[in-house]
Parts: sequence; C-alpha cells; structure tokens
Amino acid sequence: MNGQMSDVTPEDALRELASLFQTQGADAIRAVLKESNFQDEMIEQLIQMLEITSQADEDDDQDEEEIEGVATLHPEVINALCQNTFAVMTVATEHHDEWRGEIATLRLDIASRGMEWEAELVFLDALTALLHAQPAIIPLDNPYADVVRQVQKAIEENRSVE
Repeated sequence: MNGQMSDVTPEDALRELASLFQTQGADAIRAVLKESNFQDEMIEQLIQMLEITSQADEDDDQDEEEIEGVATLHPEVINALCQNTFAVMTVATEHHDEWRGEIATLRLDIASRGMEWEAELVFLDALTALLHAQPAIIPLDNPYADVVRQVQKAIEENRSVE
C-alpha cells in the first residue's frame, strides 16, 4: 500500500487493509494511509468500517454452531457487503446507485435459490433499507442482525460527525 494502487482493485485493497488491521491493528492502518496521503477523516472512517467487519467475523465464529445447517453467506461476502454499504453511504457516495443495483441483482440471485435462503434475503433487504436512508428492520434471531445493526450505527455516527 505505497500509494501505487493503479493495478489494485478496491476489493484487493480492502482485503489488504483488513489483513493489516487483523494482524497489526488500527495504528498500522493509520500509518500506512497517512503515508499514502489519505485524509484523517477518511482514515478514521475506514478504521471504523474495519472494526465493524472484524466484529462480524468474531460473531460469525461464535455463532457457527448455532447456525450450522442454515444456508449462509461466506464471511468475506458479508464483510464486502457491509463495507461497501458503509462506504457508499459515507465516503464513496458517487457509487451509491451502482451499489444499490448490485445488491438488487444479488437479491434476485439468492431469491431464486429457495426458502432456505430467507435469512440472506432479509439481510439484503436490511442493507437496501440503509441504502435508501431508512432504518434497517431485521429480526433479532436473523444470523445477520448484529452486523446490520453495526453498519447502521456506523452510518448514523458518521452522519452525526458531519
């Protein structure tokens, strides 16, 4: 992450940042991004997003036995969905409409898989609500409820800072 990111996709960059965050923490992220001339506000928003997805990973690990046998999205997919939703609602608003379309397409794909994917449909509906600046409504027993609440809280906190 030396400022030369022309050949790096946004997804690769986020994965690299997430890995750095997991292994070395927020201070390492700050150092790398400051070196790359990122603004302090953007750095803190990225760290907040990484904290959300890191917590989601921990929650997934703890809940694994509880949701065994239920069709669930891979943690990397969950992280990407949450990170991108947070990003388009805060620092990358120019990609908002495109991302909303991606969520809609993914929802259609998952809906075609059957009723055992209902939790994922509710998750995507909650993210769609956030993309429409509406409160996310998701049942407490949905395996994605905690991460949706974390994304919603992060978006709200970001708006209150502005």
